[in-house]
Amino acid sequence: MKIMRKFVVFFLIVYLVTSCNVCVNEDTQDFIETPIIKEETVTKTLTGTLGKTLYLVKMNPTSKMVPAAASGYVYSNENLDILNDNDFIYENESRFVRKDNPIALEFYSKQVNSSRSVRSFNEVEYNVNDERKFWIMKKEALLIQNIEWEEIPAKLRAKGEFCYIWVPDEYWGEHYNSVSEEIVTKLKEKFDSIYPRVTNVFGYPDSVENLRIHILIFDIYSDSKNGQVFGYFMPKDYGFYEETYRSNECCMFYLDAFLTRKLPNMAYSTLAHEFQHMINYYNKTLRASNTEGTQTWFTEMLSMLCEDMLQTFLGIKEEDSPIARMEYFNSGYYSHGITEWQNNQISYAYTYAFGAYLVRNFGGIKLLKAIAKNKQTNKSAIEKALKELGYDETFDSVFLKFSQALIYEDSNKLTFNKNITEKLNGYEYAFNAFNIWEKKNGTYTNLGFMKIPNYGPICFSVSDTKSIRPYGFTIHTQDSWQKITTDTLTINLIRPEGSSIDYQFILK
Repeated sequence: MKIMRKFVVFFLIVYLVTSCNVCVNEDTQDFIETPIIKEETVTKTLTGTLGKTLYLVKMNPTSKMVPAAASGYVYSNENLDILNDNDFIYENESRFVRKDNPIALEFYSKQVNSSRSVRSFNEVEYNVNDERKFWIMKKEALLIQNIEWEEIPAKLRAKGEFCYIWVPDEYWGEHYNSVSEEIVTKLKEKFDSIYPRVTNVFGYPDSVENLRIHILIFDIYSDSKNGQVFGYFMPKDYGFYEETYRSNECCMFYLDAFLTRKLPNMAYSTLAHEFQHMINYYNKTLRASNTEGTQTWFTEMLSMLCEDMLQTFLGIKEEDSPIARMEYFNSGYYSHGITEWQNNQISYAYTYAFGAYLVRNFGGIKLLKAIAKNKQTNKSAIEKALKELGYDETFDSVFLKFSQALIYEDSNKLTFNKNITEKLNGYEYAFNAFNIWEKKNGTYTNLGFMKIPNYGPICFSVSDTKSIRPYGFTIHTQDSWQKITTDTLTINLIRPEGSSIDYQFILK
């Protein structure tokens, strides 16, 4: 493994960018840096090391950030910074990666007051070519109170067994920022096939089963070719809210016209993603009256797992699936934690990675159903589901075992690299294997103005110290730990007294 000195400067830049621009919201924990009392040296001797590679994974199983000075290190004579086999590639263009509407996500956690606790609007039967009006956001806003609303007319272009698809005249046709009859017909067919498979696992989006869902296609944020929001579900549409929120008083979500035309496979995946958000909100918030609130990391994890379970069924390529997000995980995992949300691509990647690990190693589709359908949310929902399936685990214990999936590639171990195919009530679901250490030609990590080849998670030197986010981790290794030439290896671990870090040495 070659030592790339240029990584030192580059990752300093990346670290400053990712560390200083943190979106602090209700998902972000109250970070407290505890003082260091003193350090202690722990000597550990490993056996059976001949020919293997050793990794140290520092895990933070708490809701508080651990500062770099409290993260500990291994004493080493090797002067290393960051290890990687590859050089940098400069490219101006990057692959499209979908994001959700941050305003829509804000509704989940703020528990915006509504007069609706049960069904409070009358569902109207519509037919193709009928018209109705919808409230939309005129432009992107960072805060709910700053939204500018506009009411637009739309025409019903397709009516499925489980959906209505609405498109305003200006977004109907064959130009670059429109959808055609062929496109909406395909969307209708895909959603009708998705609906029973999703509700079989996640439950229904309302007290009335088999309700038609309204899908409005238009230019989200009026940004045409420049957008990243492919679609979104907004809880305010579920009922009668104060006028500030302009409810459309129906079960609905939104798709972007330009992106739906350009990336049809991702549009089908987005149908599943946003539908899960809708179901999750109804079951975890409206129906369960959960006072804890649904944190963004949790609902985004479930929506990406909804895409994950349908990838094979929908014929979605890996590059259009949540698995493609793992390149962001590999490059920036250390700047994030599972239970916080920084509203960027690494947040999506991190929460997907944890969810993908859970379903591939702790119960597959049955675990996902148990998480989605119990009355708990966030960490509590995961713990309750694990216990329902007979696992003697807590959220913290499965988090600590997550370190093994970060390293192992063998399907008989805890890993991402195993295929799970199961049937539930007659429907087949598949979670496909993927290897985060696999060397893929032409696959790069997107880091703004630069890309690096994506050959596994970034590994820091064993003497390096980094602050570790809540439920976050860092991975460390060095040259002398690669293909070890002795059968025993003695390690001096320097750790501050009272540190909450869990140190795990993993041989591969």
